[in-house]
Amino acid sequence: MMVGSKWKGLLALLLLAVAAPAWADVTWLVSGAFDDGSTLAGSFTLNQYGFVSAVDLTTQSQGVFTGVNYVLQPTFPANNGFNFLEIDPGPYTGALRLNFDGPIADANGPIAGTVSILSTSFECQNSQNCQAAGGNTRFLVGGSASSSVPEPASWAMMIAGFGMVGAAMRRRRGVSAEARG
Repeated sequence: MMVGSKWKGLLALLLLAVAAPAWADVTWLVSGAFDDGSTLAGSFTLNQYGFVSAVDLTTQSQGVFTGVNYVLQPTFPANNGFNFLEIDPGPYTGALRLNFDGPIADANGPIAGTVSILSTSFECQNSQNCQAAGGNTRFLVGGSASSSVPEPASWAMMIAGFGMVGAAMRRRRGVSAEARG
């Protein structure tokens, strides 16, 4: 009788682990090329709720553009939607906006995978969000962002499966020993 309740408890724990949504931070690695021949490289992280929690993106100097290292600070905000990331280093200094061909987050949190950076993505300098006259804008002509995070529920299922196989093997060994004796 004790063994049956042990298995019921293990099964209940397994079902709870699999059914519970398990989210983790997702880090995206980014690389791209601008229309002036310069590059964009680095990463950004979305927390378990789908909001930007870290940014480390660098653009190269080229022509009128100075290279910028975009990092997340209280005075250096970043916004994201389901398919874009926008970083604004400060009033009237410029912005970097990356538009993706697929989602990087949804209503449940971040999504792992690979997306292309669309040609509507841009960096501007000497302008507030690229709207003020006299600013400079360059567009990304190619690029991608990729991430991979093991899904915790998948790991729980795999570990539980190994445990069940081990328990079945142990039980089978005990049954065959009784049959011999």
